[in-house]
Amino acid sequence: MSYTGRTKLTICETKPEKGCELSLLSAIVHTCSTLSRSNGGTRLTLTSSNEALHEFVFGLLSSLELGADLSLERSGRDTVVVSGAMELLRCVRIIDVDSKGNLSFVRGIAKELVDTESKRVAYLKGVFLGAGSFSPSAWHLEIGVSDFSYAAAVEKLISGFDMSAHVFGRKDKYIVYIKRREDICSFFGYLGATGVMLELLETLNRNKTKKSSSGTTNLEVSNLMRTIDVSVEQIEAIKLIEEKKGLSFLGDKLYEVARLRLGDAELSYDDIAAKLGISKGSVKYRLKKLMSIAESLKNSS
Repeated sequence: MSYTGRTKLTICETKPEKGCELSLLSAIVHTCSTLSRSNGGTRLTLTSSNEALHEFVFGLLSSLELGADLSLERSGRDTVVVSGAMELLRCVRIIDVDSKGNLSFVRGIAKELVDTESKRVAYLKGVFLGAGSFSPSAWHLEIGVSDFSYAAAVEKLISGFDMSAHVFGRKDKYIVYIKRREDICSFFGYLGATGVMLELLETLNRNKTKKSSSGTTNLEVSNLMRTIDVSVEQIEAIKLIEEKKGLSFLGDKLYEVARLRLGDAELSYDDIAAKLGISKGSVKYRLKKLMSIAESLKNSS
């Protein structure tokens, strides 16, 4: 079984700490569920290939007693909330309902779900269960989510444990990832996957003799992180322009660069320049101009 599978199985086999069940469930629902409407009403579908996770979610829902209207069924790889889906989302603090009955999604992570260290650990377990994976050959741990504000909140949560996390865009997702090897070992330790952590530490210690190649790798990772961080800032600026004015507001030259950057955070300046047949300097100038436009729109609002 893979490191990812073993870690998820370990979490599912461990009874959640009392008072942390809601944090754990909220993170799972947030990271691996979809909401849909049909003639039968609103349905929430949790999808995972991990069989243990489905049983784990059923157990959490039963122990929390979130409402008599909650009705579940299993359908292949899915756990479907047939009725009571909106009430479940409200209970796990993914949506808010105001005094007039208006619904709104909570941005990021609700504070009451992570206001103690135990709840923060439980929430990390939930996000890894729902959307986490680890590649041992690349020493790359990631959690894929669909919303940038939520990705930023998960990054902040991980960083609060003195681990270095980063965010970048990949197609229609935002990836929260950990690349530093010691931090990956620590992350598995916090999740309670002690066996996995010890195996990785042993591998890490064996590789410490290869300092020269490790130094090169660390430099490459550092450069990649800086590039991705800048790209995410550029994407957020372009999204702000799109929200406030629409991308048609831009001239053709700026629109072309904005479209390419919005589509892929990992494209380098050289990649964009090659696709558009312009110089690298022109790409930098146009992206800087987009950042300036976004800043002006932000200050005027």
